[in-house]
Amino acid sequence: MISIPARFRVNGRPTIKDFELDESLYFRFSSEHFPDENRLPVAAIRFPDFSVNAGSLSQPTDVLIPHWVDFGIAVFTVSVIPSPIKSDDKHDEREFSFKACHDPIDEAHPAYPSQLFENYAHTEIRTFLEGNRKDPPKSVKKKFRLKLSDATGIVGIHFPPAPSL
Repeated sequence: MISIPARFRVNGRPTIKDFELDESLYFRFSSEHFPDENRLPVAAIRFPDFSVNAGSLSQPTDVLIPHWVDFGIAVFTVSVIPSPIKSDDKHDEREFSFKACHDPIDEAHPAYPSQLFENYAHTEIRTFLEGNRKDPPKSVKKKFRLKLSDATGIVGIHFPPAPSL
């Protein structure tokens, strides 16, 4: 059984409607997305519903719990979430918006189905079209990933050392 810090507990706390623009948002990335020259590769930015932890509700290393101890930690603020982004397709000029949506987890974790896993800080960067959640086209995803990657900082690298020869 893994030990989850008390700050992870939802305990009936309300969902946060809107985050401040200076809210830090933390996420983990694997060694395959190791940053080159302190720039996180765009492949580390996931779709849909990119999961992060709100910094005011957690610590940066919380994104490594329960079993991602060999991952790196990256951060960006709400203010740098690129929005809106217009599609490049000549037949599709829709404009998509992105928002940090507080989405606390209070359920069994797939890796530990017999154990309740809570994460009050869990937040998702969601995509909207005209106020409704919508998966954007590839051109919008590419622009979003590039812009967010440029605005993301590396907090820490927790990859295991390479074996000695």
